[in-house]
Amino acid sequence: MLRFSIRQLLIGTALLAVAFVALLNASAWWASAMASSALLTFSASIVLAIYRDGQRRAFWIGFSVLGWVYLALLAASSALANYVDYPLGRNLLISEQIMGPIYNLAAHGYPFIPPNLDPFAVPERDPFTPPPSSTPTRQIIAPLWRQPPELRDFFNVGHALWSIGLAAGGGWFAVWASATRQRARGQP
Repeated sequence: MLRFSIRQLLIGTALLAVAFVALLNASAWWASAMASSALLTFSASIVLAIYRDGQRRAFWIGFSVLGWVYLALLAASSALANYVDYPLGRNLLISEQIMGPIYNLAAHGYPFIPPNLDPFAVPERDPFTPPPSSTPTRQIIAPLWRQPPELRDFFNVGHALWSIGLAAGGGWFAVWASATRQRARGQP
């Protein structure tokens, strides 16, 4: 049975919040930051798998194996996507199939307000009609709408997050497998 401490839950919540912010504000910077953090985490997991014992070693071995395997599948599918008979094209990865609808929700979920319209001004005319281009608008605070993220950046951030999530799942699976093995042997 998995048990989480309050510290682990708070860290998980913070990481989930960063993941949502990275996806909704996907840019080349966020994609680079997420890919770099995934690669650094996978590299550190190899060292942690060597120098830990018991359940912790099992977690880091599973984390490392699944993380690197997902990145290898992603790299292979990108490199060989042009070959017709290759079975793992980019669109055949489950992460691609899931991120497509999520991107559509993120891209079209933002409310559209014409860029020259000040949403906080007292309307002297119809507020949904943009002002003439000669009329300067005054912006009191930052606008509450955004442009949707670029598709390429969204998918790059998403793949980095998928790799970390799948690696964590692999780590928990390895812990479970290690625990069932110990129970079968009669060890506590």
